[in-house]
Amino acid sequence: MRYTLYIFCMLFVFIMAGCSTMNKEQCTSANWHAIGQKDAEEGKSTSNINEYSKQCAEHQITPNETQYSSGHKLGLISYCTKDNGFEQGKKGKKYAGICPVELETVFKSGYVIGTEYYAVLSVKKSYETKINANNKKIKKLIKQVKKITSKLADSETSSQDKKQLRIDRVAKGYEANQLAIDVQNIRPKLAVEEHKYTELIRKYGYQ
Repeated sequence: MRYTLYIFCMLFVFIMAGCSTMNKEQCTSANWHAIGQKDAEEGKSTSNINEYSKQCAEHQITPNETQYSSGHKLGLISYCTKDNGFEQGKKGKKYAGICPVELETVFKSGYVIGTEYYAVLSVKKSYETKINANNKKIKKLIKQVKKITSKLADSETSSQDKKQLRIDRVAKGYEANQLAIDVQNIRPKLAVEEHKYTELIRKYGYQ
C-alpha cells in the first residue's frame, strides 16, 4: 500500500513539474497511460513522448509508447469538447491540432468563440490594470503631498528647504492630476469593452 502511494506521489510530482527532467525512479515507476492522458488534457501532442524517451534513455529505460498513446486518446475525449475549446480560446491558449477529425469541428466551434472573448477580455484587463496602477500612484502622491505640506508648516524647516518643498509639492500635484486625467480618459474605453463582453455573453451564453 505504501509503495503504491509512493508511486502515485512520484507520478503527481512529475506531472506537476511539466518539462522538468525525469530521474531514474520516475522513469521506472511512471504510469505512461496516466501521463499520456494528462498530456492530452493539457493540449499537448503525442510528440511529448519523444522528450520522455530522451530523458529516460539516460537511465536505460524506454517509455511504454503503447500505454502512453492509449492514455493520450482517452485524454482527448475530455480535451476535444466545445466547452473546453471555449476555455482554451478564452485563456489565449494555442491549439496544437491534436483533436481527431471527428472531434475537431466541435472543439474548434468553442475555440473560435473563446478567442473572441480573449480579444475583448485582454483589452478590458489592460485598461483595468492601468486604472488600478494610476489610482495606486495617485494615492501615493497624495500622501507625499500631505507630508510635504506638514513639513512646510513646521517652523523648524529652513527657508531654503521650504523653497524646494514647494517645488516638489507642485510637481507631485501635477503628476497626480495628469494620472487622474489619464484615468478619466481610459474609463470610457473600458466601458466599451465591458459592453462588448456583455454582448458576447448575450450572444453565446458563456461567461
